Amino acid sequence: MSKKPIDLDLEEEHGGGVNSQNAYVDTTNYSECVPWESPEKFLVLGGNIYGAPFQWLDFAKMDTVVKSPYSGLVVDIEVNEDFYRTFIKNYGSKSMLFSRAGGQGSITRKGWKEMMGTDGLKGMILKTLNREITGGGVHF
Repeated sequence: MSKKPIDLDLEEEHGGGVNSQNAYVDTTNYSECVPWESPEKFLVLGGNIYGAPFQWLDFAKMDTVVKSPYSGLVVDIEVNEDFYRTFIKNYGSKSMLFSRAGGQGSITRKGWKEMMGTDGLKGMILKTLNREITGGGVHF
């Protein structure tokens, strides 16, 4: 995890900037965005692929899926780094942005790794695969 927090309003390399959610956060309204401090903050909330007709599973090596023996949920998968590099070469790193729990703007894959220590792209792939297994909504 990075020792210095990334300022999403200033860091052009990691996304954010004036088009991020930070531009609309009222810092005097303390009920607006409560900081998310639970362990789930390291999980990707969501993400977008901008300007390109790709899906999250396009970036997965499907032959590397590791599933739970009981529930059948996917617990690990390998990202196709060659495909990801080709995507970034053609569309740029800001064409794929990830959202954190509690808002605070969207960040690139590199920024996510530096801030959270996990892989936002792998997280979105896992979310997509598991949503196909369990469906959407809340489960008990």
